[in-house]
Amino acid sequence: REMNGSQPYLNWRVSWKYVCPVALFLIVLLDSVFFAPLKFGNYTFPTWSFVLGYGLNVIALMPIPISAIYYFARKK
Repeated sequence: REMNGSQPYLNWRVSWKYVCPVALFLIVLLDSVFFAPLKFGNYTFPTWSFVLGYGLNVIALMPIPISAIYYFARKK
């Protein structure tokens, strides 16, 4: 509303508020549950590469809960 003066349609609000966070959570959860080491032919990638990948994923996703905690803590 602040960007163009009109409120977004209901489908956008529902998507941003509910669908996208749930989908992102499910993707991360199911990826962790059904984890299998990646292989290329006979070569299995080392464990450190998976740790690095998950670490980058966590770093990329951490601003979301940190911002939410900050917002709710400041609101009170």
